[in-house]
Amino acid sequence: MNTLIESIRNEYVRYKKLGERAMRQLDDGDLCRSAPGGGNSIATIAWHVSGNLKSRFTDFLTSDGEKTWRNEVHEALHRSLAHVAYHVGQIVYAARALAGESWQYMSIPPGQSESYNLNPTLEKSPDSQE
Repeated sequence: MNTLIESIRNEYVRYKKLGERAMRQLDDGDLCRSAPGGGNSIATIAWHVSGNLKSRFTDFLTSDGEKTWRNEVHEALHRSLAHVAYHVGQIVYAARALAGESWQYMSIPPGQSESYNLNPTLEKSPDSQE
């Protein structure tokens, strides 16, 4: 169980860093602008994720709907991680659109897969990345 929890923890950290790196590419005003197509602002999405995580992990296994007799701890963690990943994807997508030409790719830039494959730096553990 510790290996599972550590793996999930590492994924939370990885998504947190991804979202932070995307948001750092914008100024404060852009964080509050509606996403392309009139979607929620990045600030609203971040606020939503923050509230969801606070709710999920406050009194975990007692008052938050996950009961110990259900034996669903790992399922609750996976659902929560999927929820975070979904919204971080929204944040990155919106940030990319708002940044325009100044966007700095956080993964393999278009047309550079071959050179990346020679040195796959994105495959390193979360602790070794920015």
